[in-house]
Amino acid sequence: MNKEWVLFHQQEALKEIEDTIKEIESQSDCDDHKFSLAITHLYHHVNTVLNSRHFSIREVEEPSKINFSKWCQFLTDVDVPC
Repeated sequence: MNKEWVLFHQQEALKEIEDTIKEIESQSDCDDHKFSLAITHLYHHVNTVLNSRHFSIREVEEPSKINFSKWCQFLTDVDVPC
């Protein structure tokens, strides 16, 4: 696993969650558009780190357009319990 890559994306996802919580707490009325953008950004980091965690530093620093597109996709091989 590419530790630096994984940590970067986890930290970015955590920051997005924390920022979104602060935004919701400070607003009397939650802006749905901002919330949707924040969740999209969160999913980007979660999906990217899960889909690309085994790539080398070189591969993630210079990703091809195809790899980057694949990395951002929702996971299909994970069974998420409800």
